[in-house]
Amino acid sequence: MTYLSSMKIVVFGDSFQQNKEGLVDPSSYEGMLTHHYDCQVEFLGDAGSGPWHAFFKCKKYLEDSKDNLPDVIIFGWSEACRNLYHPNYSALNGAQCRMNYKSTSINPEEREVYKAGLDYYRFLSSNKKENYELKSLMMYFDNFTLNYPDIKFINLHNFSWLERLKWWDMYDKLGPRQLTYHHTFKNSAEIRPALIWLSRRDGWPLNDRMENENRNCHLTPAMHRLLADVIISAIDYYSPGKIFEIEPRLMDKQNLQKMVIK
Repeated sequence: MTYLSSMKIVVFGDSFQQNKEGLVDPSSYEGMLTHHYDCQVEFLGDAGSGPWHAFFKCKKYLEDSKDNLPDVIIFGWSEACRNLYHPNYSALNGAQCRMNYKSTSINPEEREVYKAGLDYYRFLSSNKKENYELKSLMMYFDNFTLNYPDIKFINLHNFSWLERLKWWDMYDKLGPRQLTYHHTFKNSAEIRPALIWLSRRDGWPLNDRMENENRNCHLTPAMHRLLADVIISAIDYYSPGKIFEIEPRLMDKQNLQKMVIK
């Protein structure tokens, strides 16, 4: 595919930043960014992965692309509890470890890795410690971006600071400006609210049946549009330390319904 613009946008994260089919879906915020800038947009998120996986993947990408660096990096911050890291296994969250450990199609070495992860989540995981660990990584990443002054770094909070046992209840009861975040970035820009809030707000599977969740990047087309618009603003008016926010009025049910009808 030939692009008119030489701009290059690369996106890291988890399933909120995943290109499932290897193709650009025009109804997704990936497709909307591609169309708006007529440029190359690479979604490199891995479903079920954690922030350490995204960080090391981003770091390696930058090292390997030192002669052809992107203009924009969008970094999606996954859940704090997905804090395990292994270079050969992208998804080591609790659910994946439980599921894969029981699989009959994996070899003994893979089983040991998933068993180790499962034991961690059963016996050693500490939500309090995990939140502060993510906060520390974000602070480090904020300084890390100073090594690349020509790149616009834009942070997406896929999740906010949360207590694991209050997961659904919190996002249902709190408004978009009531969420608490692990870090406020000083040397790069960020977008709020958390993407899980957008996901929960519009189109969430009935009765929390996650097997019915098949939305691209867990967002409805209306939310993709709102997210793409705020990312475009963050790119066009980029300023380190600036918070770009989707206005709450744009996310109310009536406005989202109008967007779908239109």
